[in-house]
Amino acid sequence: MEEQKQQQQPSKGMRVYRKLRWVLIPLVVVAIGFSAYRVISIFTEYRASEQAYEAINNEFLIAPRTPNPGASDSVPYAPGEPGQLNPYDPSAGGDPLDPSQDAVSQGMAPIGVDFERLRAVNDECVGWIYIPDTNVSFPVMRAQNNSKYLNRLLDGTRNSAGSIFMDFRCNPDLSDRNIILYGHNMSSGVMFSQLKKYRDKEFFLAHQTGYYLTPDADYELTIVVCKTVSATGDAYYLYEDEADFVKYLKSARSHADMKVEFEPEKTEQIFTLSTCTSGGQKRLVLLAIPRKLG
Repeated sequence: MEEQKQQQQPSKGMRVYRKLRWVLIPLVVVAIGFSAYRVISIFTEYRASEQAYEAINNEFLIAPRTPNPGASDSVPYAPGEPGQLNPYDPSAGGDPLDPSQDAVSQGMAPIGVDFERLRAVNDECVGWIYIPDTNVSFPVMRAQNNSKYLNRLLDGTRNSAGSIFMDFRCNPDLSDRNIILYGHNMSSGVMFSQLKKYRDKEFFLAHQTGYYLTPDADYELTIVVCKTVSATGDAYYLYEDEADFVKYLKSARSHADMKVEFEPEKTEQIFTLSTCTSGGQKRLVLLAIPRKLG
């Protein structure tokens, strides 16, 4: 009988497990709850950044500097209005690279920006970057360092998407040989995340034209190189010396992941569009040659 009672009693290990179970279960529940909270928070933050930049596009994009006949410089883009295009709204119709469009056929950018109102919101806005047929259509910020806009939107709201921003060493008057613009590679698809599409040859060759707009002038950007670089490498030098600049461009052309032929000796300036990759200290960059319009 004594033997039977001993057999019915749980082992020491089982008794310890039963005690720990009431401690572990709440911890697991808390961990799952925290993870769910983080996922929801990230999703909410991503959505907030998307909505913010959609609103910015809708509010501050206007007709091109050389507008279509009858259009006003201060008329916002609106879906359905002839000759007008909202890059965030495919229902607006039209192709910004279609030479039949008046602004492009007149050698102007296909969009305009109301910089007066935009800079009233934040006077650290120095330009606007736009790549047709992508969602790259953002104001460009410039602070006194390269950290402020890593996690701030145009209005100063904290958000992990941050803003597209110019390297603080670069002059906003575009007097440097290498104009460097940074943007996050967000999993939500905003900011510079679509730059990774340029690793595909077909996409690269079909999307070589972008635009950089400033309060004073518009520039067409011809994208000539896509490459992966070190986060601290020569892609981020400003190149005061012309010979060093030409040498860098030759090297970039030789080691590009994707490229079209261009002449480094005849290239006076480039824009470097930079975003993160999954490779730690590696970055993806596009090199673009600017041409002033108008």
